[in-house]
Amino acid sequence: MRLEARVLPNAKKFSLSMENETAKIRVPAKAKDNEANLKLVQELGKRLGRKVVMVRGHTSRKKVLEIEGEAEEVLAELLEIQQKQ
Repeated sequence: MRLEARVLPNAKKFSLSMENETAKIRVPAKAKDNEANLKLVQELGKRLGRKVVMVRGHTSRKKVLEIEGEAEEVLAELLEIQQKQ
């Protein structure tokens, strides 16, 4: 599944909120030397238990992520992560 995400680096903690089918993700890493991108992929993959790959937006706040699995399952898991915060 492909997920559009708006990433906000340099946050105090990792958080995720869904707005329609776009994710707003706060990442506790600086947008320097690819740190925020690496933390984003690592942390989201860990919380979902799925493989996550950044497809587009390596230098932008707007990113496209490829997440292993069916869209309905992944969206349900993302909403669950949002509710647990």
